[in-house]
Amino acid sequence: MFGDIDSNEKRNISTIAKRVIRPGTQDDILNMFVKDIDKCVGAQWRCDHEISLGSRSKHFKSLLNDGIQQIPPDRAGVVHIWYETCDGIEVEELRRNKNVENISAYDASNTTVLGVFLHAVNYYPFEDDYEWAETVQDFARIPHLMELFPMQSLMLASGSTQEIEGDTHWGQDKAAKSMW
Repeated sequence: MFGDIDSNEKRNISTIAKRVIRPGTQDDILNMFVKDIDKCVGAQWRCDHEISLGSRSKHFKSLLNDGIQQIPPDRAGVVHIWYETCDGIEVEELRRNKNVENISAYDASNTTVLGVFLHAVNYYPFEDDYEWAETVQDFARIPHLMELFPMQSLMLASGSTQEIEGDTHWGQDKAAKSMW
């Protein structure tokens, strides 16, 4: 898709092949290749209605329960929840508030969980390249849990990836949009 694309919003792309090549038999479902494209369309949309924003900003209490149940009762552990931030800046702001409220109030007293890391990720496609942005929110029962991971707290990074503390990637996107 080209034009004024907002990587924080939902989008769909549909491609209709002009010609498909199947190296195997016509019954094969693997190794199908598009030779030429007949039509390709894309759309991006958003709904700013309060009910829609609230529904899309769901929190992760059930995922947290599942993660905690996977930690053996005789071992300490950290739960990691990874999710994409593709519902728009307003939704991510609401989601973050819900997460802070619900996870902070979660009773983990009868568990061995040390904390929860929420890894919020967005993909920024460019014509010849791409970038990832990741925001890690930590909820810990012990002080300075994040410091136990001194080399890298980001799941998608390696080596000397720059980390920016004190802001979310959607907050940075919002600030950048206000400058346009």
